[in-house]
Amino acid sequence: MTNPNPNPLPEPGAALSTVRAFGRLMGRISRPSGLILAAAWYGFIFTISSQQDIGRPGMITGDWVMNAGHSLLFGLLALCILLGLPRREGWPVLRPASAGLVLGIVLVLGVLDELHQGTVPGRHMAATDVITDVTGAVCVVWMCAYAGVASASERGTRARLVIGIAACCLAGVVATLADDYLS
Repeated sequence: MTNPNPNPLPEPGAALSTVRAFGRLMGRISRPSGLILAAAWYGFIFTISSQQDIGRPGMITGDWVMNAGHSLLFGLLALCILLGLPRREGWPVLRPASAGLVLGIVLVLGVLDELHQGTVPGRHMAATDVITDVTGAVCVVWMCAYAGVASASERGTRARLVIGIAACCLAGVVATLADDYLS
């Protein structure tokens, strides 16, 4: 018996299935609710930035984790903003313009966050934190753009997860080294 589809797409593996399941769950959130969620998440980031003298016990256990954490916070912010985009089959439609818009919003909010931190006693502004913010957002947008296409594979998903995590960790290390060098 011949296969009617000579080039069938492989069944998604655990990583791709998990990303797509999460995407389907997030797709149940209305577009306006997604933007409200993004505003609330940025409010949470603002609240964290308002904390005075957040302890940093050292590069390995404190500074690096705090700096790399920017990627997570702003990556999740990008994900919330993505929920406000038009969707196809529940998944955000990501074109270069919409991806640029999301990343531009994250960049502006990252700069505003750093300007705010500069007014909080015991805190300081750091351009490297904005770079880490945008790195997290780029990784999330990149993953969502990939996982939303039918041709996405398990291997491609895993590769993007590993590269994204490595990029966010590297951005945290660079921010930490820059902080140490500049202080």
